[in-house]
Parts: sequence; C-alpha cells; structure tokens
Amino acid sequence: MTIKTRAQRKKTNTIPPPTSSPQTTKTPKKASKNTTVPPKTPQISTAPLLLPPPTARNAPTTTSKRPRHKSKRAAPQASTVPPPKQQKIATAATTAAPPHKTKQPATPSHPARKVTSAQAKARFESIKTKKLFPERGFLPTTREVPAFLTTVIEQHQWELFCQKPEYAIIPVVKEFYANLAFAENSEVLVRGKVVSFAGEAINALFGLANVDSSTYNEMILAPTPADFDKALQCVAAPGTQWCISSGGVRTLLHTSILPKAAVWLSFLKCRLLPTTHDTTVSTERVFLLYCILAGLGVNVGQIISRQLASCARKKKGKLFFPSLIT
Repeated sequence: MTIKTRAQRKKTNTIPPPTSSPQTTKTPKKASKNTTVPPKTPQISTAPLLLPPPTARNAPTTTSKRPRHKSKRAAPQASTVPPPKQQKIATAATTAAPPHKTKQPATPSHPARKVTSAQAKARFESIKTKKLFPERGFLPTTREVPAFLTTVIEQHQWELFCQKPEYAIIPVVKEFYANLAFAENSEVLVRGKVVSFAGEAINALFGLANVDSSTYNEMILAPTPADFDKALQCVAAPGTQWCISSGGVRTLLHTSILPKAAVWLSFLKCRLLPTTHDTTVSTERVFLLYCILAGLGVNVGQIISRQLASCARKKKGKLFFPSLIT
C-alpha cells in the first residue's frame, strides 16, 4: 500500500509539475507580457476619464465665448431694428391723435376736477356699474305723423323737445350724477365747467317758455275725487277702475290705457318721468298724461330738474336723461 501510494505520488508529482509549470509559468509570463500592455490601457482608459473634466470645463468657456460674441452681435441688431418701427408707430399716433383731441374740447380745461369731493369719488365708484336709460323721440321721421301727435306737439310747442336725442357720453353722465348727489344748489361741476340743471336752463335748451304748471302740481300734492275721475276718463278705456292698494295708493294697469294715450305714455316714461316699470302706471304719470292730452300747462324743465335730483339720490336703478346731460 505504501509502494503504491509512493508510486502514485511520484507519478502524480512528475505529471503535475510539467502541467502546472507551463500553466503557472505561461500564465504569469503572459500576464507579465500582458501586464505591460494592460497597465498602459488602464492608464489610457483612466486618462480619458480624467481628461473629460478639463474638456468639460473648457467646453463651456468656448461655448460661453460664442454666445457672448453672438450677444454682442445680436445686441446692436436688436437695438438698430426696433427704433425705426417705434418711430413709425409714434408718427402714426401723432398724426391720428389731433382729430380725437379736437372732438373733445371740454376735457383739456380741468382734467383733474372730474369729481369734486371724497364723497363724490365714492359715489362715482358706485355708479360705474349702472347702465343708462336712453331717451326717445318722434321727430324727424320719414312717415307721416298722426294727428293725435301733431296736435299735442303744437299745443305745447314741443317741436324741439320731441326730436330724437343724440348719442350720450357715458363718463360725462356718470360724473354729472356723482357730483349732483352732493350739490347744494342747481349747479354741478362737470369736466371743469359749471352746468346748471335748473328748470329755466332746461327750458332754454329746448326753446320752451317757463309755463305755469300749477294745475299739475296741485293734482299731485292734493288730488281730489274729481281729479281722479277726469284723468281716468281721458286716459283709460271705458269701464276702467283704479287699482287701490291696502295703503290707499292708486294705480292703473298698463293694458287699460287707450292706444293713443299709450304712445304718449311711452314718450313720457323716457323723457319726463322715466321708469322701467311696465306693469302698472302710477298716479303721478296718469295725471301728467292727462295734462299733456288736455293741453294744460306742463313745465318741462321743472319736472326734469326734479327727476335729475331724485335719480342722483337713488343707489340702485339706471341713470336717466343721458342725452340731455351730454
């Protein structure tokens, strides 16, 4: 057993050395031969790994230099091109501005005096959201005017008052009402000018005389049963009765008004006693409609002056008489 094992050991000792020696010697030699190459390759491989940071640092410098040159080049181009365009626009604006300025001669007088007091300024801010209630007129018209219109116009000499109103300027109307709410007398400052809203001034604007309207005033202040009957017979259809509320207020249904009187009622509701309510007609409007149709004295300026003052005190609703104010 020992001999076999020694022989086997000898055989094993003789065989492996050559096998192991070439493997061991060759591999290290190859490794030694290759070691000269790989150390270079890792150096080469590591070198580029170390090189990119400086190149990356140098890259932005080159790229940063280029945009600087570009920005320097682009800056003069941007500065040279727009100025002529702005000059052209400025010249166009200057040429177009004078006609607009000539249309508004009242604005350059006192532009800072639009609203006179702090209370008026607050009132003006609340009026900004309000809408205007436009006026209406009969004349001029291409159609033939009916007789029931011409007779009334001639009786009261309302040829100018019944004409169709012109367009209104919204800022002027709102400024007027903002200052009117705190006016002590019948004068208001609008666009630096004192404007009178007295009855005499309004009548003079329409070429009307200061008519004595005592009959209408008495009917409003102290109406009698006879006044109610006269107005009802002249304005409403036969058999119509007053609608009396629990508080004793009398009104008429709009559908009960005669067709001829309804035409004058629509004119009255936008030129003398403005209202947006169409279901019923108040006693004051029925009496005024009766005085117009009967040819009684009606002071247009006095009625409008009262309505202007009452409209300025209201917090809600539309703004009346915009064309007249303008």
